[in-house]
Amino acid sequence: MENRFNQRKSISLDVMVDHQGVGLVNAQTVNISMGGMYIDTGRIRLPSNSSIKIFFSLNIECNNQTHDISGIVIRSKEDGVGIMFDGMSDDCNAALFSIIHGEHNQPTNGKKLHSKISTF
Repeated sequence: MENRFNQRKSISLDVMVDHQGVGLVNAQTVNISMGGMYIDTGRIRLPSNSSIKIFFSLNIECNNQTHDISGIVIRSKEDGVGIMFDGMSDDCNAALFSIIHGEHNQPTNGKKLHSKISTF
């Protein structure tokens, strides 16, 4: 049985990962919590213990907000990477909390919540 400090939510968000050695990578979240996320990076491998920055946009209640989170790759597997967050703004923290625990975790149209990357 896994014991985790933060509740994880299976959710599909388009994200852009910036890794100093690899560059920019388009990816998609598999699950997310207040402390980290698992990202499907396709065939791109990111080394464990390396620092990254994750960019994503959320459209909540017709308000498009772009966020960035810094993190560390704590697990690297063939199907993706596990990221532990090590820095985010208060606004980003509130947006993640709203998605994971709040009213936005079940979109009214019955579809998964998606995000689209804006031009940075």
